Amino acid sequence: MYYLLLPVLSVLIVALQTALADIVFAGHVVVEISLIAVLYAGFRLELVQGALLAFVIGFVFDCLASSVVGLFTVIYLVVFVCAYGVSLIADTQKLSVVALWGFIFSLWEQALVVLFYKLILH
Repeated sequence: MYYLLLPVLSVLIVALQTALADIVFAGHVVVEISLIAVLYAGFRLELVQGALLAFVIGFVFDCLASSVVGLFTVIYLVVFVCAYGVSLIADTQKLSVVALWGFIFSLWEQALVVLFYKLILH
């Protein structure tokens, strides 16, 4: 059942993320709900389930909102693998540890996107 609902829920997550950015924050602030879902997968799910979730969310985000197909798919898979590795080493049951790593991964994700656009597209 998990694998059947995954594409539908991924579309809903990306649509909600885009709608929140446009309606509530007028496009100035983006709430990365998809990144939160990928980090949750890295910290809480098994390797195959989490990797599949990260891939599908990244692919759906690329299809609906990204100008470069495959960029967020690769970034979300890398973020998932790093979060999964951190969950094996660190105590991810503490909220402060999860918040700290979430902050680090969100900065890292945005830095990768900006770096890609600066180096490749300009």
